[in-house]
Amino acid sequence: MAADPLRRLRREIIFFFLFRFPASLMRSQPTGGFFPEGMPRHRDRCLEACFRKCLCIQTFESHPLLSIEFNQRSLFLFNAVKPLLPSLVLSILIAPAFSETPSTSPSSPPYVIGEEIASPEGPVDAARPVVKLLVTQFAKPNIHYPVVEDTIEIFRKTFGRGNFSARVYSGETRDIGDADLVLSSAGTYGRMLGGGARDLATVVSSFAPDPNHAEGALFITLRKRADIDKFEDMKGKKATATGPNAFAGWHIALGEIASRSFNPDRFFSDLIPSGHDMTRELDLLRSGAADIAVVRTCFLEELANAGEDVSDIKPIAVKPGIHPAGCLSSTRLYPNWTIFATPRLSAQNARLATQALLSMPSGPHDLSWGIASDFSSVDSLYRAIRRGPYEYLRSWTWRRFWDEYKTYVLLLFFSIAGLAAHAARSSYLVRLRTAELKNALRREQESEKKARIASERMETLRRAGAVGQMSSIIAHELRQPLSAIVSYSQGLQRMLDTDVRAPADVLLEGISSIRSQAERAEDIVGKVRSYAKGEAPARVRTDLGQLCKKAVRTLNDARISPVEVSIAAPADTYFIHADPMEIELAIQNLLRNALQAVANTANGEVSLILDSCEGADDRRRAVISISDNGPLQNDESFEKLNSILTSSKIEGLGLGLAIVRTIAENLGGRLKFARRRPNGLTALLILPLQTEEKRSHES
Repeated sequence: MAADPLRRLRREIIFFFLFRFPASLMRSQPTGGFFPEGMPRHRDRCLEACFRKCLCIQTFESHPLLSIEFNQRSLFLFNAVKPLLPSLVLSILIAPAFSETPSTSPSSPPYVIGEEIASPEGPVDAARPVVKLLVTQFAKPNIHYPVVEDTIEIFRKTFGRGNFSARVYSGETRDIGDADLVLSSAGTYGRMLGGGARDLATVVSSFAPDPNHAEGALFITLRKRADIDKFEDMKGKKATATGPNAFAGWHIALGEIASRSFNPDRFFSDLIPSGHDMTRELDLLRSGAADIAVVRTCFLEELANAGEDVSDIKPIAVKPGIHPAGCLSSTRLYPNWTIFATPRLSAQNARLATQALLSMPSGPHDLSWGIASDFSSVDSLYRAIRRGPYEYLRSWTWRRFWDEYKTYVLLLFFSIAGLAAHAARSSYLVRLRTAELKNALRREQESEKKARIASERMETLRRAGAVGQMSSIIAHELRQPLSAIVSYSQGLQRMLDTDVRAPADVLLEGISSIRSQAERAEDIVGKVRSYAKGEAPARVRTDLGQLCKKAVRTLNDARISPVEVSIAAPADTYFIHADPMEIELAIQNLLRNALQAVANTANGEVSLILDSCEGADDRRRAVISISDNGPLQNDESFEKLNSILTSSKIEGLGLGLAIVRTIAENLGGRLKFARRRPNGLTALLILPLQTEEKRSHES
């Protein structure tokens, strides 16, 4: 160490002397078999290569104190001083015995777990606690080893030699114990985050200037293995690594396997630990004991630079352009070696430690301490491989269930909550709508009840009106035949009152007329009864001209008015499909109204004209025009002609016109009125004529 340069010089000269064997002897021994465990292997292999080749132009930059360059001149010098070497070596070996202070320097890496590499020396400051540093047993070889020795020395100066100690530990979080500082991989720091660890500094070098992206892993195999060319070919093969808990030597490789959607626990068929010695992994590959080796990034490049022949090694699944120094890597890069403080370290000592680390001079390969700002990649790695703080994911626990399925659980929870809210809202809306429907139904029932009561009242009124109307119709229609019967009876009676014997034919004619009017009265009563029963009238083919003549003759014979009704009917025959009794009643009603209208008019005239016309639908219709020269109707009286009256008053125009209008509309016709100038009124009864097609069908 830097604290004992004499011992380090002695060690280097011993190594130098031990390997001045002939090249033939060196070639006859296994690689690395002559080198002690106290020296990093890649340095030993460089010396071995120098003596094996008898010529080596190589600078030992990795040695803290020595920089020896071999060439032809140095070899000549070596042969010249060869006789003096035994005495020189002997003096170096016995020098410690005459030293005043025994050396307490730790052994060179790699260290043994539990080894005390720095013990408290000198006076102890009782006011200050002893700061304890743990150093992970890193895999050999590694160019970062010098930074360990320099860090221990700078901490001794910072905290005092009597208040500082350093010990090698396994790298497991459970073995940290009462340590204050830990120098380990970024993986160990990542596993300690849950225990309150806080990073202070991270290694930087010329090979890895970015402390966030420095360490990676490389999958290698023998070049002769044609069956292993790509990543998938490694599945099911035997692998060798520095150890199952190594970060760069194993965990980073597992993270790459997981990132490619493989199960990292079942990807390789077997794992052969190399005991933290990556050079032994090459021996396992070459001997056939392993198919795949996992080494750290830059390991092959360092061996090649040291003169090691690695031409038989083939890298697998290399990611181009990953490493800033051009080293091969099969994985992404992670933070470098890190010193972190445990919760036991005081804030004052944490500040002193950080200042000491960041102010430490650079060593070989620009080794120094920097600040890493992103350890999230380490956390993601351990989550993917389910190790470290995510070890619980390897077995089903509530915590694992929550971590893996919390998104779905929350989604399910909010879905159920949403459904519950929707159900509650729907239930509320259903109740609200049900109440509205009940109210609407109640209002509808009340409306129906009111409508039923009103309908019953209207039906009662209608029945009363119907009874009154029927009574009026009977009184209205029976008046004419009864008047005729009375007239004929009075005439016969006057004949019988005289002494003159009446001719038999005259008596027979009077009796026949009385009988005819009685039968007509009976028909009227029967027709009214059929109306009351709702029976449809019997319609037949009827000669409208004959019905008009019969109605005029009946009125003229009854002598209900001194005015004689005139008729004008064409020679053509007009047939309609109707009930003859109804048509005759309608014509007589209109004629009787006209006779009543001219009752008080001098030279009163009533005429009936039968004609025809074509409607808008090109169908021919019969037109019965009944005109009088009675008083001129004013607007109010003319409008009342279209009103339906239910009065029982026989005089006037309401009841008879309602009957006529009903008969006409039932036949598809209509009743119209027109005022005559200068006075009088014309009633137009328009009825559809029977077509030839319908006439032939009835025939």
